[in-house]
Amino acid sequence: MKPLLVALVLLAMSAPALSGPREGKAPGAQPGRGRPSAAVRAGPAAQGRKFDPADARGRMPPLKRGNALLARGMFRLAAAAFREAVAAEPDSGAAHIGLGVALARNGNCSDALPEFRDWNEARNFGSRVALLAAHCAERQGDAAAAVEFSLRAWESKRNSRTALARLALDADRLHDPVLVEVATEYLWYVNPEQDESLFVEAALALRRGDPTELDIIDTLWRREGRSDEEMNRMRARSWLDVGDPVQAYAELKQGGSKLKRGADSRVMMAETTRRLGLLADADRALDSKLMGLLTGADADAVKARMLVDRGQLADARTLLADYELELEEEVVASRWYLARAEGDAAAMEQEAAAYALARTSPLRTLDQYLPVTAAR
Repeated sequence: MKPLLVALVLLAMSAPALSGPREGKAPGAQPGRGRPSAAVRAGPAAQGRKFDPADARGRMPPLKRGNALLARGMFRLAAAAFREAVAAEPDSGAAHIGLGVALARNGNCSDALPEFRDWNEARNFGSRVALLAAHCAERQGDAAAAVEFSLRAWESKRNSRTALARLALDADRLHDPVLVEVATEYLWYVNPEQDESLFVEAALALRRGDPTELDIIDTLWRREGRSDEEMNRMRARSWLDVGDPVQAYAELKQGGSKLKRGADSRVMMAETTRRLGLLADADRALDSKLMGLLTGADADAVKARMLVDRGQLADARTLLADYELELEEEVVASRWYLARAEGDAAAMEQEAAAYALARTSPLRTLDQYLPVTAAR
């Protein structure tokens, strides 16, 4: 991977290349959470057959089975299949990258990062995988690695809005204002019809705990006639950051159907309603008959807090056991929340220190996770 200085030179030299075809992803999409590649999406469903993981185990090689499971969002089963593939072919870059992707999409970034670091020269380590690696590195608090992976993603796909947005946000965590400014301004070249840098500026305002700046950017967003849904989730998050789940709930409820179907929005709705003491609504947000059951670290972090609220401490501890090495703020908050319920002062202190390092806004505090009806 190239040093940052080289990357800045490359950014400055390739402006015309960024005016090419637009990437088919909304600017509000989470960096590193792109659609799986065509190879990953391929599988029995594409041929009209119903996919049965148990049956597939007997008739599909582990690598192909892992890709099929990954395409269907069965990340834990996919990781198990890719581990079989790695055991059978230890030198297979496809197996190692597949394992890293499956682990990362489940939120097990502590295990995924070694796969990405060791196999980043593999042929199938493309822009999408690099974005996912950057996302994982950021979640684990490794800002330098996150920037390197973001640069790799941009180098692989120079017209990628997502890569530039990811690079700006990761550079901010690395406290590199020059790279933040260059990546943000360079977003102007991506789409001549609208300023793609607004999303990054809004995310940075949210991260820095500046609701006034967020409101200004939101006004500019609306004046450009953009979809309100793209800013809706950030506005809801800003209300949670100031300890007002009532307003966050109102913001999420007025969002359009596209917003309400998104996994990130469903997780936020679950957390918002949980803080309001509406556990049945939180259950429905995470497990919908129409949209299915959400799994992975982000959803499980909220589920663990719900279990604590219901007094099911042993179940919460079992759920969090899969993420004991994860440093993402919501997972850390859940470990603190459980330790508080168990009266474990030493664990509370340890997790509070970890949360202070992991949180992405100075406005966020652990006490905000307590339901509004709970004693403070």
